[in-house]
Amino acid sequence: MQEAALQQAAGPNAPTTKERPWLFGLLIAPNAVLAYGIIAGVLSYLLRRQGVGIGRSSEIIALLILPQSIYFLWSPITDFWIRRRTWLIVGAIASALSLAAAFHSSRLDTPAAVALMFLSACFGQLILSSCGGMVGTLRSEATRRKASSIYQAGALAFGALGVFALAGLAERMGMGPLGWIAAALIALPSLAAFAAPEQPREQKQGIGETFAGIWHEFKTTFLRWRAVPYTLTMLFPMASGALIGLLPGIAEDYHVSGQQMAWMNGIA
Repeated sequence: MQEAALQQAAGPNAPTTKERPWLFGLLIAPNAVLAYGIIAGVLSYLLRRQGVGIGRSSEIIALLILPQSIYFLWSPITDFWIRRRTWLIVGAIASALSLAAAFHSSRLDTPAAVALMFLSACFGQLILSSCGGMVGTLRSEATRRKASSIYQAGALAFGALGVFALAGLAERMGMGPLGWIAAALIALPSLAAFAAPEQPREQKQGIGETFAGIWHEFKTTFLRWRAVPYTLTMLFPMASGALIGLLPGIAEDYHVSGQQMAWMNGIA
């Protein structure tokens, strides 16, 4: 009855397309492969195979994780100019190409390669904000709940598959071909956005007002004394999962092969 009331309130022009909550398990896949499969997954292992020390690897990974914490600074652009599903595809393809270019560098720890991977991580956050915006505009609360659950499951599953695929292939091919495979794992799932329900562009306020609102929310959330305990909790190494991305980097020290790591850190 609630859905019927919403449809009646929306009028005769309300969209009638199926919302397909299962689709969000695919739509989050590009970011899952990049963030969990590569940056927090197989990257430290690949760096160690190139002779990069664990200290330098931790610096690189910490930098590449940074966009996940500050992406609210530019993510509102997915509400403007083009539709969210188009932003998702643009972000995924740009992220994939940047990452492929980084893998074609002589080493992954060079400044140019690190800059390209950082750019890829920034583009990847457009995927995240697009997906979140699309979930938030689903008409039915039940559908939103299903989509959110499938979204989380897809993030875990495709992140694990990314680790499994790339770690398993790392011992069989060079970095260049591996980069193209990583790019394909990021870009191809984004094409599922073409099947996403079409969403109208509703710009109730300008982009300047949007960013002003975000700054106000940031100040009221973090810039006060009551925020200190939970901000520190988020920054603690254990709470932030700081070790997760570094564990594959010590695999060779314990004589763990790429195939073994692919199974343990991937499928298992």
